[in-house]
Amino acid sequence: MPHSLRIDEKQNSGYPSVVAAILFPCLGLSLRALFDYELISYALMWPVVGATAVGAGLLLAIGSRQFLFRPGSVASVGGTIVLLAGVYGYGASSVVNAVYDDSPAIEYSTQVLDKHISSGNHTSYYLKVNAWEPVASAEDVQVSSEYYNHVRTGQKVDIALHNGRLGVPWFTVLE
Repeated sequence: MPHSLRIDEKQNSGYPSVVAAILFPCLGLSLRALFDYELISYALMWPVVGATAVGAGLLLAIGSRQFLFRPGSVASVGGTIVLLAGVYGYGASSVVNAVYDDSPAIEYSTQVLDKHISSGNHTSYYLKVNAWEPVASAEDVQVSSEYYNHVRTGQKVDIALHNGRLGVPWFTVLE
């Protein structure tokens, strides 16, 4: 049956909404990108995210065109499309940039200045590392709990800098 799914949900509508089916994978992708990949600068990532979000938004708008321009639907359908496209744009761009990066890593060594733990719903472990080649100031980097417990303040740690498949440099602490 054509046009049986819609991107927004109206109360008492016979059309099921696909928002959750699209939103949750996009959120998962974005959260993985936030927790797994440290970017040198987000300024280089935003144009890539924007282009990806525009492409995803156009595809969602085309797929929702029969609902998009109905009276009273423009704001809800349009807002949903912008939200979904933005979340997908960030997650997909970041993951593609790191996962498909086959450039050789450049290793740097820097000193651990401090350590701290952030807790709440999720516990995160951070090392504050001294400035190193492309990073001009001390910065917190997230590490595993095992590595956090192993490393001492004042100790040297190695960092691998990658070019990024999409040209957005990112790095990891070599554990």
